[in-house]
Amino acid sequence: MQAHEIVRLLSVDTPNWCDDVERIASEAATAELAAASRCDLPAAAREILFDLLGNRYDPTALPALIDGLNDVSPSVRSSAADALAKIRDPAAGPFVERKFKAEEDDAVRQMLAIALGAVDYQPSIPALIRALGQSKGTLSGAIAWSLGALKARGAEDALRLALSRETSSYALTRIADALSIIQSDV
Repeated sequence: MQAHEIVRLLSVDTPNWCDDVERIASEAATAELAAASRCDLPAAAREILFDLLGNRYDPTALPALIDGLNDVSPSVRSSAADALAKIRDPAAGPFVERKFKAEEDDAVRQMLAIALGAVDYQPSIPALIRALGQSKGTLSGAIAWSLGALKARGAEDALRLALSRETSSYALTRIADALSIIQSDV
């Protein structure tokens, strides 16, 4: 299936694309999905394409997904970050970190934080520690998860401080888990 066919199928802004999405998933090559994701489509269609790309675990999709981090739609940026997390290619790390530092939408920052841990981007540890000190709730939990995934030994003090001030049960669990992972890795 060619990119122009994918665009034609997804150009109609409708919530009922199930059959079309299944067909696209089974018939389209990664390169065609990536090409279609760069076309003028409704945000929901771009999200679907990024989800499909992430589910392929194919590093050749990285350029399209990295471009997706700059989409105008926060939900599309989040889907691009999620797909990068699934692919787990460290080459995405610098791009994800740069976007994490600049992103203003907390929901997108959550997914970017998770992607940093998933791609094992060690240079992001200082930025994650700084962000942990300035965030609360689900975002703190996502950052803590990433610090745990990165086994960030220098993050213990920041995690303990976050643990003492956090009220979200999700964040408290992620922070405690991160501390446990880091301490067991010593």
